[in-house]
Amino acid sequence: MKTNQVMLRDDYFVQRTKDSYFNATLIITKWNALNTNKKLLGNYTKLDSTSEYIEQLKKEGIETPIITGRGKGDNAGTWMHPYLFVDFVMWV
Repeated sequence: MKTNQVMLRDDYFVQRTKDSYFNATLIITKWNALNTNKKLLGNYTKLDSTSEYIEQLKKEGIETPIITGRGKGDNAGTWMHPYLFVDFVMWV
């Protein structure tokens, strides 16, 4: 069994070691704190291009490119597969 660790990278990027997913909620929160042009994570996930990309990732064997967890702790927030996360950060 792989032990999960959460790694902080440059105060903006948080990545889990068990699946390499990145915390998208943290990026949006940091962006909105520093900019007047506020972003909503839901706006990204509703884009046709995002939906198409997620479907393509699923076809390539990535069953859950995006995971949303509630509550507190390491699973709270929205987590994205590294491929999807790169696209998301470019959108932000």
